[in-house]
Amino acid sequence: ITGYDPKTGDPVVPWLEESVYKAWKQSGLPYKEFIKTAPTFVEQLQSKKPYKELTDNGNVGLDCRYLNFAPQCTGWYNLANNGGSGSFLILWSGLWKLTTTAAIPYYTGQYNPEVAGNKRGFGIVTIGANVGDFHRAANESKARLDLVVAKANNAMKELGERATKTVEDNTTRTAYSLAISTLVMVIIVIIIAIWMASYLSNRIKWLNTGFNRFRLGERAFRFEPKEKNEISHLALSFNELADTLNENLLRLREEVDIRSQKENELREIKNNLETRIAERTKELSEINGLLRDEIEIRRAAEAKSQHLAGHDPLTGLANRMLFHERLQKAIYHASRSRRAGALLFFDLDRFKYVNDTLGHTVGDALLVHIAQVLRQRARKTDTVARLGGDEFAVIMTDLSAPDDAAILAQQILEQLETAVSLGGHEMRIYTSIGIATFIGEDTNTEEILTHADLAMYQAKSEGGTRFCFFEESMQNKILIRKQLESELREALDNRQFIPYFQPLFDTSKGRVISLEALLRWNHPVNGLMLPGEFMDVAIASNMMAEIDAQMLEMACEQAKQWESEGVEFGKIAINILPEKISSPTLIEYINTALQKTGLSANRLAFEITERALLEDRDMVIDNLSRLRQMGASISIDDFGIEYSSLQRLVEYPIDVLKIDRFFVRRIGDTKVEAVIEAIIAMARAIQMDIIAEGVETKAQLNYLIAHGCWAIQGYLHARPMSSADTTKHIQSYLNKLT
Repeated sequence: ITGYDPKTGDPVVPWLEESVYKAWKQSGLPYKEFIKTAPTFVEQLQSKKPYKELTDNGNVGLDCRYLNFAPQCTGWYNLANNGGSGSFLILWSGLWKLTTTAAIPYYTGQYNPEVAGNKRGFGIVTIGANVGDFHRAANESKARLDLVVAKANNAMKELGERATKTVEDNTTRTAYSLAISTLVMVIIVIIIAIWMASYLSNRIKWLNTGFNRFRLGERAFRFEPKEKNEISHLALSFNELADTLNENLLRLREEVDIRSQKENELREIKNNLETRIAERTKELSEINGLLRDEIEIRRAAEAKSQHLAGHDPLTGLANRMLFHERLQKAIYHASRSRRAGALLFFDLDRFKYVNDTLGHTVGDALLVHIAQVLRQRARKTDTVARLGGDEFAVIMTDLSAPDDAAILAQQILEQLETAVSLGGHEMRIYTSIGIATFIGEDTNTEEILTHADLAMYQAKSEGGTRFCFFEESMQNKILIRKQLESELREALDNRQFIPYFQPLFDTSKGRVISLEALLRWNHPVNGLMLPGEFMDVAIASNMMAEIDAQMLEMACEQAKQWESEGVEFGKIAINILPEKISSPTLIEYINTALQKTGLSANRLAFEITERALLEDRDMVIDNLSRLRQMGASISIDDFGIEYSSLQRLVEYPIDVLKIDRFFVRRIGDTKVEAVIEAIIAMARAIQMDIIAEGVETKAQLNYLIAHGCWAIQGYLHARPMSSADTTKHIQSYLNKLT
């Protein structure tokens, strides 16, 4: 196998055909340049004629061309030199050959590494030999063993003959020398001579008989000498020779069996190859048919998925993604045609109330009905979209005047106001529509959507159930809102939100029941700001969760400080957002604050609104139950003004009802007083505590005490205060009592 010099690229031990080798040398070019001009595969010519000069010098190693596998030689070297991956199997055999298998690295792809890169692998090649040649060594060994046995047999015969002759000579000499001896002595000598000759002859015959038995195929035969002499020693040597010969013959037989088994396996592979190819061809044909069917199915699925990707699955209207795409095209079209376009944007009033009270099935039917109305009223060239939840939009193009958009908006409002029966419920649908028109190139989708949104809120602020066009004066609201969002984010980062505390008093015992933590923003420029001044923007910007988390932690820190100072404050009342009370992370959220501050849960009272009870029922009940198990108490805040349900008061774990300030301020009205008295009586009956909010006058306090409500909260006793002022107020109140 040849290699290449890493510096010059020339073959180190070339096995090129002589004519190719001379052509390279005569060209005067480096080998890498010469081989680019040579015909393809010139390095692997099949002439089986290596360069004679190199052969004479002993520089040609294994020449693969003699095996008719010349294309692999380069690959074997390249793999051994650089490594690689791949696989191949070369079978070279016939029924008249025995084969042996060797693992050979090889080179896959085209044979020039500069063209194909280093794609290399590992393969198997079988090298064959004739059976006669393969068995020649064994047959020659057998012949040599037969010669050894024959020589040993002849030697034993000669030894016997010499012994016989020696005995006869000795007998003759003895007879002559003892001729004068007595007849008795002669007879004795003759008898001894005959016995000795017979004994030696029998031992030699015994040895010859054993040799013949083994030579004739009785391979298990072994001598069993009973005496120790030269004949016995020769027999034992024969036994050792026979054992060695049998072991070699056994190994030879095993090798022959293995070769025969391999031949049978290769024959079976050869016989089954065509069958397997036919089966695989049939399988591939069937697979191709299945693939064609699969392709058709996937094309249909892709078409369906493309439709679903751009359309709302409930109403079939364009979804938000397709809406933005169509709006962008409408802007471009308006810019090219110089004809105005318009966006009508609206959401439904009290849609959540429909979902909460009548169920999501009725809510979905309502959305489908609205989609039908919009399709009926919009032009074929208009795009009607559902942007999510109860938000809808209509994109209009090629308007001759803004009044075209106003006409469509008015038609939509009028048809939605018409009573419709959905799920057995008759209802009218109310909404406000914001309209933003566009024609210039500088307009973008987000800007138009923002303008339409602002116009819609302007329509709502004017009483609702109307449409309103965007005006430039509304842009100031955008700037103010963005500025407020930025300041709210800074307030979170700089912890500008602080808790104020308003005491809840038990007038019957003259003590503070708890302190309600109320959110305040300590604005660096505007000073102390109430929630009403920024809450809407905080909610719309999804910052309320972070603000509430800071409030909870600060309230717990203050409570822990009061606890260590011995201030009697009862419990800290914390307001929880409706969506938080139904969250599976509520308990973890509260435990994090408690662990961080070291405050016990029995120091907390959580206030929730009735709207929170409309969320995930099972999750809300589970969360409230776990809070009570931790030692916290649960209050319903603003009871009586939202979604009052006596069933929920029974099902949910609630400790306290807080009468809303709406009723307290109207004490003196007989109807209102009847409701207050009913709430107090109901709370007492189901063993709940009752607290009145917004108590500001003595008359209100006296009325509440007279009807059994001793716990109050309001400006009459204390306004919300900073933590320092709260501490002073509690101490002052306790001093008055003492």
